[in-house]
Amino acid sequence: PVYDQYWSEYAVWVVSNDNLYFRSCDGAIVALTSGNPQASSAAQRNTQYEARNTHYPTWNTPPLIIPYTEARAWAGHTATVTGTLRYVFNNGKQVLLGFAHPHQGAFKAIIRRADWGRFDGAPEKMYHVGQPVAVTGTISWYQGDPAIYVTTPEQVEQLLLQLSPAVERHVR
Repeated sequence: PVYDQYWSEYAVWVVSNDNLYFRSCDGAIVALTSGNPQASSAAQRNTQYEARNTHYPTWNTPPLIIPYTEARAWAGHTATVTGTLRYVFNNGKQVLLGFAHPHQGAFKAIIRRADWGRFDGAPEKMYHVGQPVAVTGTISWYQGDPAIYVTTPEQVEQLLLQLSPAVERHVR
C-alpha cells in the first residue's frame, strides 16, 4: 500500500544497510526497516500489539457517495464513487475503468483477472466510455492514484442518468 500510494515514474528508491529509502515525486523521504527499535522486551511488544488491535464496535452506516474527483481525499474509507467512464482498457492482467483520459492521476476502478469469472462476460465489454457508473468499495491506491478494486459486478452500478456537477452539488 505504501508503494502504491506514493508511486510515480519520478520516484526513487535505494536499499542500504538493510533499510529501504524511498523519495516520492513530491520530495517526501520514507525510510523502512524491519523490527521495532523502541521495544525492549517481548512483553512490551505484546502489550503494544494488543493495544493497537482493540476491537471497536462498528455501525451499519450507508457508504459515502462522492464524485470521482474527491476520491483521493477519502482513501482508506468505503465509499460509492460516481462519474462517467472516460477510459476502459484490458491489459491482460486487469481491466481499468478510468474516469479521466488519460487515466493517470485520476480515480479508477480495477477488475483483476482473477475476478473476471464472476462477471457475466468480459468486463471491458460490459462497460464503455461515456457510461455513468457508481463504484462501491474501499478506496485504496494504484500507482499513486485512488482506486477501488472491484471483485464482483455488484460493485459497479450502471447509472441511467448523469447529473451535471452543478446539480450534483445541490443534491448532496
